[in-house]
Amino acid sequence: MSASAGRRVALVTGASGAIGEAIATGIASAPHHEVVLLCRDERRARERLRRVRERSANDAIRYELADLSSRRPASRRSPGAGEGRCT
Repeated sequence: MSASAGRRVALVTGASGAIGEAIATGIASAPHHEVVLLCRDERRARERLRRVRERSANDAIRYELADLSSRRPASRRSPGAGEGRCT
C-alpha cells in the first residue's frame, strides 16, 4: 500500500522501545494509516510488529532494521530487511 492509495505513512523510530511501540499503536489505530517500525534488533522488531498489529487491528504495518547511530552508508545496508512487510 502506498500513500497514493489514500493512506498516510508514518515512520516510527525507536519502535522497539515502550514509547515507540505506544506511538506506533496509536498511529496504526487511526483510519487510513500505514506504519513502518524502525528498529535495530530483529527479534524485538518482530515482537513489536505482532503486538502493534494485534492491538491496532491494522495489517498495514511493517518493520525495517536500521541503526541510525551507524555511520555506514545506507547504500551498504542490506536491502529488504523486515519480515511482515506490506506490499
